[in-house]
Amino acid sequence: MKFKIVISFLAITLIHGKTFAELELKILDKMRDAIVEAEREPTRENLLAMGKVAFWMSADEFEWTEEYEVEQKRLILQAAAIPGHAKIYTDELELRRGDYLPRPDGTTTALSDHWRYDYLFRNVTVYPSPESVSVLGYLLDDFRNPVPERRRFDSMVVHENAYNAACALSLMGLRDFPMKPLVIPAAMKHAPNLEGMFSEIQDWYAKVKSGEIPFSFVGYAEEYRFNEDGSWEVGKVDPALVEAERVQELAKRKAIRISLAEPERELRRQREKLRTEAAKAASDAKTFPWIPVTVGFLVFTFIGGWWVWRKKHA
Repeated sequence: MKFKIVISFLAITLIHGKTFAELELKILDKMRDAIVEAEREPTRENLLAMGKVAFWMSADEFEWTEEYEVEQKRLILQAAAIPGHAKIYTDELELRRGDYLPRPDGTTTALSDHWRYDYLFRNVTVYPSPESVSVLGYLLDDFRNPVPERRRFDSMVVHENAYNAACALSLMGLRDFPMKPLVIPAAMKHAPNLEGMFSEIQDWYAKVKSGEIPFSFVGYAEEYRFNEDGSWEVGKVDPALVEAERVQELAKRKAIRISLAEPERELRRQREKLRTEAAKAASDAKTFPWIPVTVGFLVFTFIGGWWVWRKKHA
């Protein structure tokens, strides 16, 4: 969904000589408006609306301008300073936990399953904040799953929130997080070393929660350490490290875009080749229209001559 939203905006993007592309200005303006509403009145509707804009504002499929990257991070941090920006999702999760839908085979599925996946992965992870880490860390102990076992190969298998939360944490860009980025909860749930892997993540969060170790996010200069009461202190990361991470991230995005764009470029080359060959064939037909006429004349002359010769020798 995020990709489609960004593509739809790109279709109408024009530079018009401005520092930001029109698309970037529109996205940033929407985020500023969402932040104003959430700061003025941090209601459920306003916080969820802000989360949606924050999600697609953070799309990394495209090479935004440097000015956009700077302003985008500033707005994300401003949004992450609003209390409830991440907790709203666990509140929603509890509200929807008891929702069910019957299935043809007699089993049931949680109505909130797709919603859980979307919001744990899509919205909470865009906020590099202590509240997000706290929310996801809380869910690491949430193995409740009211949905009974279902058919094998079911495309909508429900995974416990603990696995969703672990994967979400791995996608947040936390420095020194004990697991590589993992998008699919099933890959973790069915990993051969699941017990050791998950235990390591829980141990990491226990140390973070107690304030034993600090935590920070790749690309951001802030470092956080929790206090016993759940509040946190803010420090700074070495600016040289942040800059090195920024350069590395831009190079990685460029490599991904190139790999994704190559099939499309090859398709365009093939189409252009076909168009060129078709145009050449049409041009040849216009340039040499005498060929079929000449052949027809020679055939007619030969047949006519043969008929005259036969009449004379009949």
